[in-house]
Amino acid sequence: MWSDWQGPTIWSKWGVNGKDGDGREYIFQRTKLPAPPHNITDNNPDVDEYIPSSYPGEEPWTDDPSGVSQTYQYEWVSQRKYDGNTHKWGNFSSPALWAKYGDNGQDGMSIRVMYTRTSGSDVKPRDPDRLNINPGSIWGVGMPTATGKQAIWGIQALVTYDNKLYIDENLPEEERGWQGPYLITGVPGLDGNNFNYQVDAFKQATTKPDKPTSSDPYAPGNGWVNVPDMSTGTWWKSTALVQGETATVIEWGAVIKVTGQGIVIKGTLESTDDLPMTGNEIGDAYVIDGYLWVWNGETWVNVGTVQGADGNYTEYRFARNNSWSTPPSLNKSDRYPTGWSSTAPVLSDGPVLWATFATISGVDNTLLTDWADPYYMTGSTGASGIPGVGYEVKYCKGTETTYTGEQWSDSMKWKRNPTGWSLDVPELVNGDEYNYIWFIQCRIINDTMETAWSKPNPMGGIIVPDPVGSQPIIYPQGIYSTTTPYINDGEKAPYVYDTSDGDFYYLKSVMTWIGTQQNNVSPATDTSGAWAKLENYEAVFANVLITPNALVGGAVFNNNLMFSQRGKNASNENSS
Repeated sequence: MWSDWQGPTIWSKWGVNGKDGDGREYIFQRTKLPAPPHNITDNNPDVDEYIPSSYPGEEPWTDDPSGVSQTYQYEWVSQRKYDGNTHKWGNFSSPALWAKYGDNGQDGMSIRVMYTRTSGSDVKPRDPDRLNINPGSIWGVGMPTATGKQAIWGIQALVTYDNKLYIDENLPEEERGWQGPYLITGVPGLDGNNFNYQVDAFKQATTKPDKPTSSDPYAPGNGWVNVPDMSTGTWWKSTALVQGETATVIEWGAVIKVTGQGIVIKGTLESTDDLPMTGNEIGDAYVIDGYLWVWNGETWVNVGTVQGADGNYTEYRFARNNSWSTPPSLNKSDRYPTGWSSTAPVLSDGPVLWATFATISGVDNTLLTDWADPYYMTGSTGASGIPGVGYEVKYCKGTETTYTGEQWSDSMKWKRNPTGWSLDVPELVNGDEYNYIWFIQCRIINDTMETAWSKPNPMGGIIVPDPVGSQPIIYPQGIYSTTTPYINDGEKAPYVYDTSDGDFYYLKSVMTWIGTQQNNVSPATDTSGAWAKLENYEAVFANVLITPNALVGGAVFNNNLMFSQRGKNASNENSS
């Protein structure tokens, strides 16, 4: 049964246009003791890839991890963030543990990196469960693909050889376990937003027509045109508010009669505050600062500059080219200038739209003024954002000690795509010779390697129990639920009752199983081999069980006595 719908949650948000993306830089330092290096005061915010001076007596900072050794058993990391608004780098963070050398011959720890994706770099994912080897269902070991404005985030932690989270009790509580989330990918800035503008449309009709509905301001349709011809009759006007970025109509304005009978100019006023709001009739008009304001029955509408009795009007012409500074050639005294049209040319003629206008005689259709200096109507394109800086992780199968991908070497570690290593996490199958997953990682900027591939490390696998004498202790964990974690740690494993088929199953694979992370399959429908069915098995769940003469594990119990089925009779012979 489906649960109730949750309350509305924000899914997406319009970003800030033309803004640089935020990037990060990391530096590393090794120490002999577990105490972290001193905080960095030499930040130099104006220099990219800046390596600060280290504190006296400490090892130098580097822009790549050097790796721990028996002498330098601790390696620390500090990061700083680039601010796209100020175009400066922020201060380096307090050093955090990056790697630690294993003690007393014990298998070394590895860094586990997990990823998630959000709708943008300004949408930070929720914090991980820092002290749990499973930080939460939104985090996965495979790096997702980001498209558009989406951003990829990462967390990392030290994991022991037996798949347990390393917790350093010497660190402050908030710095233990999983570190992050930190932004891995940058988000390019959007194109700059163009200015909105207005376009007039006219229609000849004896009665008031409906306003245009077209989304193209230069093809209003249904008898509407951008420039009225010289025919007699009643003309109506509607003005479109046009989105500068998309060149589509946001809204068509009210339809106003601009010729013929019906407009009565009542006089001249100083400002729109003086327009009367009562006692008006449709068509009443006032001239304010050279513009004609007409009452449409509900409100006053600015219909443009006043046209005299001679019918003179303003005509607009348009042209495109590829320049933001030099307009297309224009003969200002030509009634129909070459290369300029009364409608906007198609975008293929050039990305920059230019416009000019002139006053046309309503008597003989001649120029009363030269064409005005052209001005462009297309906004400039915003600058590209700073490219994101991220880590790329590749995987292959292997055993506990070897791997199947190309062997790490001085030549392999600088290959962009080493043979046998993939961005996809391989699926492990019980019984397969290769039951471990190995990984390598490096830093990538603009699809170019900034660091070499790290040495391959195992990140986990299928642990196959010893078939004789080392099976885990199986214990009941009730009715199966997709939201309950079930853990087989090699020593003990849960069994559950699956209501979908009425049978009992136990978690055979050494792992943590959460149904919501496994496509919501149940033990009965699982095809990975993680669960095993308990044949001919019935379970009794009770706090107290009273069963006189019960046979349990090869022994009969009665009151305080236990009789073994493997005992001796009175003749000192085997009883069974």
